[in-house]
Parts: sequence; structure tokens; C-alpha cells
Amino acid sequence: MTYDSTLKREQVCIYLGWRQADAAIVVRTDYMRGPVGPLVAPQLSIGHVPSMVRSSAPDRSFRGILDEIRVFGSPRDGSGALPAPEIVRIQNRGATP
Repeated sequence: MTYDSTLKREQVCIYLGWRQADAAIVVRTDYMRGPVGPLVAPQLSIGHVPSMVRSSAPDRSFRGILDEIRVFGSPRDGSGALPAPEIVRIQNRGATP
């Protein structure tokens, strides 16, 4: 998933890929929440709903495996979401030549 607050539309892109297939965009959507800024940690939630609503939605947690999560981008202005070719370049493909 990428989020780029510098865009006017489609700030969020969701990618799907696996070892035999390059990651490709499967969803583009508007989700303007402004620049992430230096306080990303209190707002970032991976695999669960945000901490401020967690007690009211305990059944909404992710059930599965999340592996090799990486966060890229600028802590200053919301830019830095990786473009699709860069995501494919770093995609885990097992052993590299």
C-alpha cells in the first residue's frame, strides 16, 4: 500500500504481488488525510484498527501473517510513496542472482 498526500486524487494505491508475479495496483482510491509528518507512529496501524478505536472494535484485527513490512517516505511533507517500478524492484523474490 502507498499513501502520497501530495496528490490531489488517488492518494492511496494498494498493490498485490507474489513470487511469481510482479506487484501491481489493484485499488486506487481517494483518502486525503494530509501530510503524515513526524508523528506517524501514533497514527500508523498495521494489522489492526488504530489504537484510539481498538477497544470499541476488537473483532477488526487482521488475522493472518504480515511479513517484511517496510515504510518509505518523507517525514516532512507526505511525499515519497514509491512508484510501481520501484516496488517491483524491491519485491521479495527469494534468492537474487
